[in-house]
Amino acid sequence: MSLVIYVREDCHDCDKVLAYINGRGLDIGIDDIDNPKDPEAPRLFAAPALCDGPRLLAYGIDIIAVLDRIG
Repeated sequence: MSLVIYVREDCHDCDKVLAYINGRGLDIGIDDIDNPKDPEAPRLFAAPALCDGPRLLAYGIDIIAVLDRIG
């Protein structure tokens, strides 16, 4: 899996998901949904968004439950 969390500035749910990731020391890529580093990043309108390559796995704070399931 090549997981990436797409976030944006001034996003309360993004802050919650990032705190969860940092608190558990998870190695997940983080990118800005409005200015992605990867030109082939999926075009998204919701943040935060958890993607595996081009596939959207979850968005919002539901990301936490998905990360709990996949370990």
